[in-house]
Amino acid sequence: MPPWKHVTKRVLFAVFALYLVVSVTFAFVALTEDPNEGLVAHGAAMSAVDEPRDERKAIVEEAIREYRESRNLDDPIHERYLRWVVGIATLDWGESYSQNAPVTEVLSRTLPATLAYVVPAIAFAVIGGVGLGVFSAMNDGSLTERLSTAAFSVSYGVPNVWWVIVIPLVGAEHVPDLIAAIPNFKTVVLPAAVLGTSLIAGQLRYARAESSEYVNTDFVKLVRAKGASNRRVARHVLRNAALPLFSLFFVELLGVLVVNVFVLEQILPIQGIGRVGLQAIHDRDIPLVIGIAIVTATAGIVGSLIQDLAHLSLDPRVDG
Repeated sequence: MPPWKHVTKRVLFAVFALYLVVSVTFAFVALTEDPNEGLVAHGAAMSAVDEPRDERKAIVEEAIREYRESRNLDDPIHERYLRWVVGIATLDWGESYSQNAPVTEVLSRTLPATLAYVVPAIAFAVIGGVGLGVFSAMNDGSLTERLSTAAFSVSYGVPNVWWVIVIPLVGAEHVPDLIAAIPNFKTVVLPAAVLGTSLIAGQLRYARAESSEYVNTDFVKLVRAKGASNRRVARHVLRNAALPLFSLFFVELLGVLVVNVFVLEQILPIQGIGRVGLQAIHDRDIPLVIGIAIVTATAGIVGSLIQDLAHLSLDPRVDG
């Protein structure tokens, strides 16, 4: 299959997968009971507690009707879905009820706060994990290899919540001036360090496992026999291990990121998509919930697309 056909096929499948994921999200939210209706009914009933029973019932029903009308919940679900599909395609993602602003505006305001610590954490995890993984494979059994592997394995097993609580406490006690002098410590530096440290152990493990399969092969022995430096040998090893590593990296990174973003932003004062996402779920803010689902699904699907295209680039034998 020509490369352009393979790329086109993957891109079209990515678009289909995106609509499928967010359609499932829409159905899950739209077809389940809205607990906020109970809160609306309770509030209306309490405000009319002195009214006769029939009139109080009418007031409650009217309050629920107005609530549903204000959120277009009284329209048939197929009409709501069609409007939503058109809105997604035209970037008209509706209004966020909990934020009192367009969904696209909320996302454009909160997404940079999340990316500010996610991007450096990913870069640290991938570059550091690959480097340490290849080093560990080439120096199996050395003291440095054992210490680095043990340290990151321990960090991988400790919950992020523990690091987020302990690091500020220890820092405030021993180096308070240093902590205070670091700009955006709790919104960028600390979450990036915690997230990157939890991710790097997985990347190190994968890189070491894949690289170990090649460090003693004949072609590596030949490169060493020619007098190549350790850096050049590592490059040859990594080039052969790169194909399976891509698959492992994306699965690990995306799975851990989705969970950790919501956890970190709930604990730390980060006004990112994780924090507003949890609030949107609590408030049954369907447009914002779906908007965040689109962003999350897009990240996963684009990552998968990059993985597929990387396979095509690294191994031309990959057929669509």
